[in-house]
Amino acid sequence: MRELYARSGLAGLQREIAAYGPTDFNHSDWQNPRRLLNVLAKQRTIGQSQAEVKQNFMQKICPFAPFPRQVILLERDPESLKRRIERRTEAMLRGGLIEEVKNLEKMCLSLANAIGYREVRAYLDGGQKMALEELKQTIVAATLRLVKKQKTWFRKQIPIHCSVNLDARPAHESFDFIRSFCKNSGLWI
Repeated sequence: MRELYARSGLAGLQREIAAYGPTDFNHSDWQNPRRLLNVLAKQRTIGQSQAEVKQNFMQKICPFAPFPRQVILLERDPESLKRRIERRTEAMLRGGLIEEVKNLEKMCLSLANAIGYREVRAYLDGGQKMALEELKQTIVAATLRLVKKQKTWFRKQIPIHCSVNLDARPAHESFDFIRSFCKNSGLWI
């Protein structure tokens, strides 16, 4: 599949996927080579179109269907979240992230798409011309973009029944609130 992509680009992947039958891709999925490679791998393994695979999955009975469920969104204030991400990034860099990426490359393991690894690879490939502080800020910015994408996905895909801002009250109060919400909703922890 990678050879097909190298030879024929997106158009080659799109043609082969379309040969299996209909898809329900949105425009950005249809332009995403990583997504197309994953779908093509599934199609070749299962022998069905992307739409058929999705339809069959959606018809499966959810093993948790008989149980009541509520989704509680745990969130943080944007500035608090950013500070936490900055501290985590600093700890990762102090803990040897750069050396870890170098060692993974020596072992021919590629984690090029993982946040942190991708930025360190660019740092190493550029001859370490950027300052470590700039590397840190690049990782923080990439992490914040991922957080934004995840929030958007959750908002569109999962009905939220209750939100708890972990910065608005002490942890034990947040836990007590969640427990009370679950009891009042017929759920039990």
